[in-house]
Amino acid sequence: MTDETEGGQLYPIDGHFVDVARADRSPPNFIIEGLIPEGLTVIIGPPKDSYKSTIADAIAALVAGFPCAALPLEWKANRHGPVMIFPYEADAGEHRVTLEDGIGVVLEANESIMISLDTDTYRLDDEDAIEQMMFWLEARKPTMVILDPLANAHSLEEKDAAKMIHILAPLRKWGKDHGTAFVVVHHTRKLSEERAYRADDARGTSAIFGLCDGILVITPGKKQYELMIDAKFKRHQPWNKTIMLGVWDRKGIQGGELLREIDKMILNAVAHEYGTLSQISEHLALNEKNVGERLLKLTKNGLLVERKGRLRLTNSKILEVA
Repeated sequence: MTDETEGGQLYPIDGHFVDVARADRSPPNFIIEGLIPEGLTVIIGPPKDSYKSTIADAIAALVAGFPCAALPLEWKANRHGPVMIFPYEADAGEHRVTLEDGIGVVLEANESIMISLDTDTYRLDDEDAIEQMMFWLEARKPTMVILDPLANAHSLEEKDAAKMIHILAPLRKWGKDHGTAFVVVHHTRKLSEERAYRADDARGTSAIFGLCDGILVITPGKKQYELMIDAKFKRHQPWNKTIMLGVWDRKGIQGGELLREIDKMILNAVAHEYGTLSQISEHLALNEKNVGERLLKLTKNGLLVERKGRLRLTNSKILEVA
């Protein structure tokens, strides 16, 4: 690149600026595909009936390497490793009950999920507590760290943007430096109208969301275990979908995105031996691009599989659900 001069002094531009077309690309690295990136992710939802903590336990199980059917099949762990949980509302025994009885995880005592026994000592606004937390992070090198909930992790005024960023920025930096996902569970305010929750409905300042690599906003659905999730990321396309969790009395049933009418039509077409994209599109008189997108989604969620160049239902009972 061309060097610049000022008052006869030469200033080499190399090392101070880079042509963006030559910069190393830096897309998000997802610990859980399309859901939890490295850095800082905040899960936001109302205090009750939004299953924030249940989802946090389920993603902990996925990253720790335990089979878990509670979440959509497409949310796969791209990297397995230890998980550390700092629970400010529930103790280790309560988390075990949720994992085993609520989510159906068969746990092993292999230190893959470690839960703090004295979480109240790890206050994010206490320098000594942060030093102790960082000691354990350096010692264990976790792939995921969960703090649940944020409101109980400090004694600051949540509307103070500078103070909230001050306590969360070091966590994000440590996560980015070490390839770790920090997941923080946060509560919303009570809505005065019936609508889906948004990120700016979270308690306190919205300034922390500029710091986040991912934001997952949960709105409880009309049925039990039904959740609408609005996801936004710093360098990845956003998405919005409604899912059904496979937990508690649905334990063992694979969680997944609720089927749309087009999905049901496609599944029925496949059941009637229309096994290729062109055949399905022609049979349903639908655009191939739209059908292709839904086929990819149905395959990722384990409802369809390709065998010998043709699509098949993975389970005939899928049609009963559809």
